[in-house]
Amino acid sequence: MGMAQSGKAHIACKRYGCCKRYDCREGRARPTGRRIPHRRQSLLAVMVLMLSGLSLSVPAHAACPSGFNGTAVFGIDICAGKGIAAGGLAHAAAVMTGILDFDGDGAPDNAAVVRGLAAQQAAFVVVSSERQARRFARRSGRENFTIVFDDEMVRRGPDFDPTLEEALHLVTQFGYAETYPEDFGEYAGSRIADLMDIARGGRFARVPHRYPANAVYHYDDRSCDYACQVTEFTYWAITSMRGQQQMPGRAAEIDDEWQLNSRAAITAGFPELAAFLAQPAFALLP
Repeated sequence: MGMAQSGKAHIACKRYGCCKRYDCREGRARPTGRRIPHRRQSLLAVMVLMLSGLSLSVPAHAACPSGFNGTAVFGIDICAGKGIAAGGLAHAAAVMTGILDFDGDGAPDNAAVVRGLAAQQAAFVVVSSERQARRFARRSGRENFTIVFDDEMVRRGPDFDPTLEEALHLVTQFGYAETYPEDFGEYAGSRIADLMDIARGGRFARVPHRYPANAVYHYDDRSCDYACQVTEFTYWAITSMRGQQQMPGRAAEIDDEWQLNSRAAITAGFPELAAFLAQPAFALLP
């Protein structure tokens, strides 16, 4: 499958019943592939953070609970459980910065979305175990967060990095979906959901036994409800339009879930989706 979360996160989500909270994935093996575009942005993001004076260790403005180190990216808390190397926190912060400041100018591309995330106390959390994830939920009292397991982060090398997916889910679920509910709301009838229904070859409240032959998006995890399906579709659409799914061999790795892995492919095969995401108001594309 695509940029799937590993079995641990899937088990955690199933246990807590929380596609919206812990952002469950189907739990298949992480694919490989060189994520060149996003890696460049991550490196730039680290530079931006350092130049702007934002610490990647434990600044006072990070509202992470006891037992968690933290930093903040444009006011969004990035937390990491104790025992996780500082590099894990720095990497999570860099990835989040690359998402929110995709054009790399040092400012968030969509200030309204960032304000919404901050207002909801949204947080991106690096954990080492389910127990640590539960501890974060209990001590912080938050529900608006997504997690990535430290041992699944790919900080360098050829493998695809799950950090991008989990960080982007936070931004779309608790940022775009709340700021633009009619457009990005994770419910049937929103604009992104209507586009997803087209991509799936119909509207399915539950995962069908077999998708229609004309479907280009066919996520098959039966534990993923309709809202969860929208989350996944939004991730695929945005990262493909941003050129983050185009490394050699990537199309073959993900085509059992998503078939339009580039901006060119979406523009040619699904122009309505390309036009929707390219709207200047959303500030998703440079």
